[in-house]
Amino acid sequence: MVRFHLFLELKSGNQDEEFENFINGNESVVYAAMLDGNAEYSVTVECANTADMDTFVDELKEQFSLTKFKSSFVSRELKKSA
Repeated sequence: MVRFHLFLELKSGNQDEEFENFINGNESVVYAAMLDGNAEYSVTVECANTADMDTFVDELKEQFSLTKFKSSFVSRELKKSA
């Protein structure tokens, strides 16, 4: 299992509702939040492998105009709450 975090911002326009529907309808997304600060959204995704991760990111970039995009893999969990 591969877990990664995305920090992104949508280009101005009417994409917010479509983006939120995409996130809420995607089984790979385990957490998502709207943020204040350097990114508009934080999204945590779990995929079976890196190929599935690439597919998720490609689909996201094809469907939405992004002004910021950063992704990070989880290399080791330090704390996990129940």
